[in-house]
Amino acid sequence: MDHGRAAQRIMSVQYLGNNSWVDDFNHIIVNAHTSNQCKNDHCTLHNPSNHNMVGFPQRWRQDRHMMERMCPHGIGHPDPDDIAVNTTHGCDGCCIN
Repeated sequence: MDHGRAAQRIMSVQYLGNNSWVDDFNHIIVNAHTSNQCKNDHCTLHNPSNHNMVGFPQRWRQDRHMMERMCPHGIGHPDPDDIAVNTTHGCDGCCIN
């Protein structure tokens, strides 16, 4: 399996207005924080870093209140720029730097 860095960002969340976003799987994220409320320098919505999964599509997990990156193998990996505390997930190694 190729776990190398994605060459370029193919998709990303899109701002809809009124503090709402849509992810790459058409899940709506409402009442998201604003850019001046980001907890870290990098943010999955407002300022993603150049991590090894930046080119993977983003999927909002409402049940876990976190953003995932979907690898080419169909596995959801916690987005490194999300502030989620519980990052337990099924892993195939795509999220390893």
